[in-house]
Amino acid sequence: MDDELAAVEVAARREFHAEHLGLLALILVAIALPAIVALQFAPHLNVFPWIYGAVAAICVGVTGNRLLMAAAVITVPLFAGAAVLLHPYPVAAGVFFGCVVAGSGLASRIRLENQVRMVPINLSIMLTFPPHDGLGHGPVADALIITVISLVAVLWTMVLVVRPVLKRVPPIAPPPDRTNRVADVYAVIAGVTCGIAAWATLAIWPGIAGAWLLITMVAIIQPDFDGAFGRGTQRVLGTLLGILAAIALGLVATNAVADVMIGTILMVVAIHLLVIARRPYWAGIAVLTPGVVLINTPGHTVLSISFDRLSFTLLGVAVAVPLTLLVARLGREPGGAGLPTP
Repeated sequence: MDDELAAVEVAARREFHAEHLGLLALILVAIALPAIVALQFAPHLNVFPWIYGAVAAICVGVTGNRLLMAAAVITVPLFAGAAVLLHPYPVAAGVFFGCVVAGSGLASRIRLENQVRMVPINLSIMLTFPPHDGLGHGPVADALIITVISLVAVLWTMVLVVRPVLKRVPPIAPPPDRTNRVADVYAVIAGVTCGIAAWATLAIWPGIAGAWLLITMVAIIQPDFDGAFGRGTQRVLGTLLGILAAIALGLVATNAVADVMIGTILMVVAIHLLVIARRPYWAGIAVLTPGVVLINTPGHTVLSISFDRLSFTLLGVAVAVPLTLLVARLGREPGGAGLPTP
């Protein structure tokens, strides 16, 4: 009997791994392949607007929330265009980014913050390092082009990836219950501090370097302190491993097009690990880090981007963990209750 159960378990695991390999192949073909093909015709093209729209569609799509998916089709491309237009204006960009982060924080009222959070995370790069490469038609025209690319990526991914994946992937387990007070305090603190950080990065550290600070703060600030501490530790570990991988890959891929192609594939694999396969957070970040580093190497070196990512990640964790503790303190009900009323 034990042998039969063991055989059934082994067969189930093989089927599970085969299914996830099939999903990964689907995601790579649907998302990475169009970007790689486009690079063959336009080597200087920045493919990040495409990746931004596709990643947002996957993260929102796995919720199964049709209203949220419909909202993403409208907001994600508009946010991309607005980020490009506001990049030269640190104060306006800070207000804009703070409002986007606060809006994603309010999703914690319905316990969807982990899925919605990916929008401001990717928007951090769009805001601090606008993908003008290969465009150069002026801020307004470039913003419109980037908006259209992001829109096509969202719709493309919704049709070719999200619908098939939703049928075969269980819903993401929601976070612990929490009061609306905690959610609101979290949204305000995350929005205000990330808005200030966006202003500071554009005014003091212009370029891709400041994006790592914004990304880390958005990713680590949590409604629950335990989640923030664990996530911060795993993010540092994953970043360290990913930077080592990025440096090794940078030695192999010696031209910008190869860097972007490899980076695109790694970013797609990382999203699969984090959102579809539900691997540990540090493992996903270890794959995501070299992907983001390589995809943004044009005009930089792998070593410089790796150093910036590591230093600003450490700074972001150091800022975000105490802020999450502040959320936990201020989010307590006057009577000390920590759970929502039924």
